[in-house]
Amino acid sequence: MTTLTIRKANKEELQAHIDAEVAAYKMTVQGNNPFTGDRSALGAIVPIFLETKGNQDRPLVEFSKLIEQGYQPNATVGLEAKLVLDQYKMQSMTVYVIKPEAEQANDIAAIKAKATETYERELEDHNDNVFAQEAQALKAEEARIAAELKAEDEAIAASEFERRVRERMRGARSSK
Repeated sequence: MTTLTIRKANKEELQAHIDAEVAAYKMTVQGNNPFTGDRSALGAIVPIFLETKGNQDRPLVEFSKLIEQGYQPNATVGLEAKLVLDQYKMQSMTVYVIKPEAEQANDIAAIKAKATETYERELEDHNDNVFAQEAQALKAEEARIAAELKAEDEAIAASEFERRVRERMRGARSSK
């Protein structure tokens, strides 16, 4: 059986958890975490659906407005757009952009809070398991000691009983 030890909160370990979550956030598309399948996942990358609505330039105008609002083209996905063509004319496109810094800061604050909560819950669960393991070991040790004491008591009682039987037998032999 593996002996577990109590874990205490460690700032470096917590920061490593937070850093990993933030790094995953930076490369996750909003609403799609491919690692967990979480459809409500926060992500720094946002898919934006742009329609032409009869004007072929409209998606590019909308895209330039996004850039003005602080969105950045995504270097990973770039301007790889999912185009829907009808009669060789673009009807719509999806572009992937990176959220503005202010939005990312809000998301990262939420991620840090969630990572901290998860880390603390993992510590608590681990320490609960340590407590349960220690309680089980102590119970087994007490049961073993109780069994040893019972065996000693039974041995003493058997020895005492045998002594009394021998005394009685001596008394029966000497009376003849």
